[in-house]
Amino acid sequence: MSDVPTSSDTLTDLGVDVAVEPPSPQRVPVFSVIIPAYNEEAAIESTLNHLIEQFASRNCEYEIIVVNDGSNDLTGEVLARRQDVCVRAA
Repeated sequence: MSDVPTSSDTLTDLGVDVAVEPPSPQRVPVFSVIIPAYNEEAAIESTLNHLIEQFASRNCEYEIIVVNDGSNDLTGEVLARRQDVCVRAA
């Protein structure tokens, strides 16, 4: 597997331990994913797109929080354009 996820990768392929049960009619599971990022301008966009695609395909409520840990490349600018993730600075 390469460092950049492809559309055929699953969350398990990416090293994420996932145990998703079908949602009950009363409750939809909520997931929070926290991603540390340091100088990830080349990979962060595809990683986020892949995660969002995976959660959407499972009809799950989720939030993605990216912690920009002092990147000195364009990671911050790439993240600033995203309205679908929460960005925090470390």
